[in-house]
Amino acid sequence: MEKHSNNLLIKGLELKNIKFQIGEKSKFNRYSYYQVVNAYKSLFVDSVETIDDIYNNINNGIKVNEYKKAYGISANNDIFREICKKICKKYGLKYIPTMKESSLKKMISKIDYVHHVYPIDTRYSDFLRMYKFEHELRLLLLRYTLIIEESVKNVFVKYLNNAKDTQANFLSDINNYDTAKGNNDALDTLKLIFEKQKNKHSKPILRKRKQDITIPYWILINELTMNETYNVIKNLKPEISILVFQDCLNHFTNKKVDITDKTKPRNQIKTEKGLIISFRTLIKYIGQFRNMLAHNQPIFCYNHKDYSLICFPNMSYDMPWVDMKKNPTPPEIDQQHKINSVTMYDLASFFGTDKYNANNSCRDINLSFIIYVIYKIISTIDKNTEFYDELVHLFEKYNLILTLNRKVVENPIEIETMIKEIEKINMIEIDYKELNEKIKNKDSYKQELRSFASNFNETKRKLNLCSNKIKFKEIKSKYDSFPAEKRYTDYTGINKDYFVNIK
Repeated sequence: MEKHSNNLLIKGLELKNIKFQIGEKSKFNRYSYYQVVNAYKSLFVDSVETIDDIYNNINNGIKVNEYKKAYGISANNDIFREICKKICKKYGLKYIPTMKESSLKKMISKIDYVHHVYPIDTRYSDFLRMYKFEHELRLLLLRYTLIIEESVKNVFVKYLNNAKDTQANFLSDINNYDTAKGNNDALDTLKLIFEKQKNKHSKPILRKRKQDITIPYWILINELTMNETYNVIKNLKPEISILVFQDCLNHFTNKKVDITDKTKPRNQIKTEKGLIISFRTLIKYIGQFRNMLAHNQPIFCYNHKDYSLICFPNMSYDMPWVDMKKNPTPPEIDQQHKINSVTMYDLASFFGTDKYNANNSCRDINLSFIIYVIYKIISTIDKNTEFYDELVHLFEKYNLILTLNRKVVENPIEIETMIKEIEKINMIEIDYKELNEKIKNKDSYKQELRSFASNFNETKRKLNLCSNKIKFKEIKSKYDSFPAEKRYTDYTGINKDYFVNIK
């Protein structure tokens, strides 16, 4: 493929209607084009055309000047061929002048080429805003996901500690894995465990190897990522695996199940097993999402099969996976919604009914879903979590979905002073009974009234002074309203109602 200097990349973006404000071209040099513009173009793009669309438009005299501008073509003849030549040069395709136009179209179509244009006055700063927002959101979600990861490991270790006849080499023993019917996943997991034992960067492992001691499961589990931990548990013998996931369900949710209780009716045991499998799937989702967070990938497109412009504007999802051979109709997305509606019922069982999981008729597994699951799990294991407030603050900060507009006290110490003066009011007392007696007996009483009024007026004066000293400042986001807000909601399922519904 042809490489481009930053100046050429900027020029290409300007041809696609992206505007650079004063000083933003220097910012372009500090950030990666591919992590900022290329990563978020599907949020801002206005139109997408294939090579066939371009061919048909040119033949019908449509948008010819726009194409000439976008591709930097000055010739008035053979415009389509000139466009093909530019595309071939950019992507390293072999352009032969004598090739038929049909052959050129076929060759370019093979690389899924699309031509995209942005709305007029699209700003580079909005791409940069999205990049910074997702960077902070990714760190926030990763921090809380790692808490869940550590907790899953702790639950796993606790189960093995409490299980009868569990040896230190439990994870290294093939007899503990589900190897029936040549289960390659179990063998791959065992291979992973052996690889972990060779980790030269782990001090606990190096110490055990130096001592020539079996590396125990409690050390090995600590070396696993969440996704690896999930796979290890899943590939254990079924009778072990389901009990570990049962402990996870009981630890991370408000639901308490026990499939080992022989006194329960068979139907109840079956229902509880279904809940365990459902929660096991949630752990799988979180593990996969954790990898996405750790590898600095865009997360607005979580679980979308393809967020490139090839399928624009259609959206489809990876999970839950649907076997279209067994379910040819209705369409795949409808099959997913059916599965997801069951998941919503399970979420209500796990965390209690709320406005989010109550809407179980049509719920996609997207960013809104995975954030909701993380939030509910964290809220279950930590009642004092600030996850929700941090999430809201981040969306407000970047004026994305939520708008930051509030007043705060600049000098809160003056509030404390004012409270003290208010408390003094309770100390200004007058004995009305005694005063009435004096009035009846025609004794002197006016001095007491003057003293009372004087003290009250002095306190009032001080309160006014305190009130005048209290200064407020207005906090607003430095960003304008986000131009791609609707598209962001389409991808993520996050809108203003979302933050109310998940509470």
